[in-house]
Amino acid sequence: MTTARRPPAAPPKRAGRTAVEPLAVVLLGCLAVGYFVVGGAELGIGMVLPLLGRTGAERAALRREAAPPSGLASLWLAGICCALLGCFPGLVREWAERPSAFAPLLAGLALRALARRGRSLRGPGNGALVAGSWFAAAGWGWLLAFLVDGPGGGWVGPPALLSAACVALLLLAHGVGVAARRATGMPFQRARLLVGPRGAGPSLALTSATAAALPLLAGSQLALTERAAPPWALAVLLPPLLALLALAIAHTRSARRPR
Repeated sequence: MTTARRPPAAPPKRAGRTAVEPLAVVLLGCLAVGYFVVGGAELGIGMVLPLLGRTGAERAALRREAAPPSGLASLWLAGICCALLGCFPGLVREWAERPSAFAPLLAGLALRALARRGRSLRGPGNGALVAGSWFAAAGWGWLLAFLVDGPGGGWVGPPALLSAACVALLLLAHGVGVAARRATGMPFQRARLLVGPRGAGPSLALTSATAAALPLLAGSQLALTERAAPPWALAVLLPPLLALLALAIAHTRSARRPR
């Protein structure tokens, strides 16, 4: 007498993954888009500082009139870090094993922070801000190549260098467009020549849309829903993160200063 074999039991389904997990992914995407548009403008202005501002007074006016207020980009970036650490800790642990993917970005942000902590941005401080902006912009491109290709891919080398160059040029154009929209005096005239006769509107719209699409493209390769924290942790973390997103949006709206 033979006994019929039972089929293998299916793995238990994860309960509670259909509601909070997609919300966490959407929240992270909104924070990343906000940072790349606002923080990209800040980096872009830093990159074009010596090109559009020929004197110390012109550079100071350009940063005061065109660049986002100090701390606004940091608020968006802090939201991204909080969302990643709280909602996707497994992903952060995977990334921690590839520090080379973050090295150029962290070096650029650290250099910018050191430059801004100085009493004056003239002389060496101004050079450090410009260099840090270039390093950070290229670092974002280097990191995006890592995220799109994956840790096991061949992202190091020409693909990463090409991505770094393209993102740096994109943020450079974004900074020129912001300057042509908000700056005054000679910096505005120089930026106006660079964006062309149609004005800053089309250029700024194109660079903003492209900068916003970059983190969404990278995020689509990460399988975030499979790497999210447990549902109870997401339920606890999402309300304060949503409040942080609302705060960042409110500060961004109030900081818009049309020319």
